Amino acid sequence: MPQATPVLFGAVYLSKSLAPLAKRVGFRVVVVDDRAFFADPGLFPDADEVIVAEFDVVFQSSPCTGTRMW
Repeated sequence: MPQATPVLFGAVYLSKSLAPLAKRVGFRVVVVDDRAFFADPGLFPDADEVIVAEFDVVFQSSPCTGTRMW
């Protein structure tokens, strides 16, 4: 089975708490924010990827487009 990847939209307090938890239980973690100041890889050492992009662009390029993402 492919590894599940939670995508945390918004590099804020909740994402800072969820990223290490998700990583600890074996997920590949991606954090997305449209503000470069917040989407700083140094703020998310447990994330496998930190993306600075407009949310709608990320939604459009997601393989989950058309499905619920929760």
